[in-house]
Amino acid sequence: MGRRLASLFGFASVLGATVAFNGVAQAQTNLLFNGDFELNKPINIYYDGYSAGPKTYVPGWEAFAVGDASTWVLIKTDTNTLNTDLNLNGTDYSSPYPYHGSAGLQTAVSNRVAVTPGTGYYATVTYDNYYAPAGISYFIDWFDAGGATLISSGGALADPNGSGTFAPFTQLLAISGVAPANAVRAGVRFQSGDGADDYPSGATADNFQFAPSPVLTITHSGNKVIVSWSNGAGFRLQQTGDLSGSSVWGELGTQNPQTNAITPGNAFFRVIAP
Repeated sequence: MGRRLASLFGFASVLGATVAFNGVAQAQTNLLFNGDFELNKPINIYYDGYSAGPKTYVPGWEAFAVGDASTWVLIKTDTNTLNTDLNLNGTDYSSPYPYHGSAGLQTAVSNRVAVTPGTGYYATVTYDNYYAPAGISYFIDWFDAGGATLISSGGALADPNGSGTFAPFTQLLAISGVAPANAVRAGVRFQSGDGADDYPSGATADNFQFAPSPVLTITHSGNKVIVSWSNGAGFRLQQTGDLSGSSVWGELGTQNPQTNAITPGNAFFRVIAP
């Protein structure tokens, strides 16, 4: 199985009653165009390995599939809930065992996001796979001024729900990266690429987001500190008393901002991906 990608986006400290940094939390900003596939719905688009691609069927996105008809991408609006989501399968039965194919969805060239080199960014998605293993990966692709790929951040996604539970909109996973030197644009890429001999490697996903990494700030107010962070809806605040290799981080929840009493000793805070 893949690993869940959760990142530490920064920490700040309060030493005794020392005043830390002042700051104002900002609202989350999703830089992706049509990250929830809700434009021009209802949608029912199917794309497989026999199609010539990639193809821009959904505003802001390109589908790709390498394999046979068992390697496919489906973007469809549910007639009951009217929610539009992505389904995909990376099994290719025309290739040798274990039938590896590749199918996915990526930000269209015309909708890649402008980025600043040296700045941290994160991307989230709500997702679940049908079976395990699923070979599901999520990437941030960084591009130079000519559109060439510099590097990719991200990798394989785990399935915290487990292989016996299919609940795609109950788990929000995140990846992160720093825009490299010469990066001008970025996009996200979600794909399935692991074949299987007796079950498909399918998954469903929705609610793609891309934004600058949260910036953690602290404001001193009397005998309390107010901790807030920008661009991080759903992110969790944690606290510890030291930064040793054996430090234990306590959960403080998702409320933003949060007010905490100043106590003796050190207090270190961080926000982590959902």
